[in-house]
Amino acid sequence: MSFSIAIKQFGENLRLFGDALKEPEKHNLYAGLQNLANGLEDLENKVNQLEYDVNRIKQTLDRK
Repeated sequence: MSFSIAIKQFGENLRLFGDALKEPEKHNLYAGLQNLANGLEDLENKVNQLEYDVNRIKQTLDRK
């Protein structure tokens, strides 16, 4: 499962569950899970960018 799918699923749960005032725990659960998935997706993107940058630096050094 990808983080983007998890984000969509938690967002759908958040929209479908009902009234945030009547069930704040459930609202916080789904909102928190969606925020967590967003953060993990951002972290994954940053790690991928770092990996790309390191590989470019390595290639540059290998040519010297």
